[in-house]
Amino acid sequence: MAEASTVKFVLNFADPELDADERENEAQRLLIQLRDLDEVESVERLPDPHPPAGNKAFGGFLAGALAANVKAVNLAPMLQFLGDRLSQKAVELEIEVDGRKLKLKAAGQQDLLSLLPVLQKFVAGTEAGENQLENSFENPFENTFKNSFKNSPENLFENPFENAFQTAFQSFHANALSNGSSIKQTPASGAIAPATRTLASPVSPTPRPVSVFFSYSHKDEDLRDEIATHLSLLKRQGLITAWHDREITAGAEWSGEIDAHLNTAQIILLLVSANFLASDYCYDVELTQAIARHERGEACVIPIILKPSDWTGAPFGKLQALPKNAKPITTWENRDEALLNVAQGIRTAVQRMAARPT
Repeated sequence: MAEASTVKFVLNFADPELDADERENEAQRLLIQLRDLDEVESVERLPDPHPPAGNKAFGGFLAGALAANVKAVNLAPMLQFLGDRLSQKAVELEIEVDGRKLKLKAAGQQDLLSLLPVLQKFVAGTEAGENQLENSFENPFENTFKNSFKNSPENLFENPFENAFQTAFQSFHANALSNGSSIKQTPASGAIAPATRTLASPVSPTPRPVSVFFSYSHKDEDLRDEIATHLSLLKRQGLITAWHDREITAGAEWSGEIDAHLNTAQIILLLVSANFLASDYCYDVELTQAIARHERGEACVIPIILKPSDWTGAPFGKLQALPKNAKPITTWENRDEALLNVAQGIRTAVQRMAARPT
């Protein structure tokens, strides 16, 4: 396999149990996480060339779809990450390298990792690679695949769900699963040989940082910065990633960027003050979405009381606030003690969030 080759992954959430909004949320969440991966060179949403008139257009993008570019050498880490992240969600994958495309379907880590040897052969794209692919399956599956390859090589990768490759590979994969076999490469020849037991060696997934979103009034930016400073250790420890609207780059659509992060954040911090309550965008847009996600169990909303204000009747009034006893930060004799209390409360929430089953 040419390690310098760039492989394009096009991923589409295809789980029939997810509606368009849910697929879109999954894609937005995955987009943000892929941007943090060193193995990923670039990742972007796919524009919808024919947005439906009168329907929700998802910002002009295809709902539940995105594309990422990785080096061929990072193929295995990419599949491992997707397996950890997607759990058992059904996805459609289109792999493109050097103008050749391969379409596949998978549901979960085992499916994705079992595809790795086939993808490596496909990415190699040489006559030797095709010969290895042709000879890599031992009986009873090798004759089916070899005959399919010889009879329809021009269609093998173009439309795998309607041609011989689908039948051959699915037959192989189904039997491998039923026999409890794994797929591995032999050191001598590089060919794929049956092994024993599980499809993939047990891998301890690396804990992903919890995503934190700041909802605040720009008039309180100085206090937001102080809170962010006290969360620095959580960031250095890899426990959180934090985002606020000042990180929007020039030329980006600010409302779309805010929605993307607000709809995927695991913890949403409401920096409460009279300024926050008076802001139409903070109160009517961000707060409404945050409370809705909190009530659906998708995110944890934490009010942080910055300054004295009449907030007890607000939609977040029933939630446990920080600092201790909801005492506004600016009224503490020692502000650092207030900020420490806030940071400790957020750390507890992060640990609780990280312990949730994915």
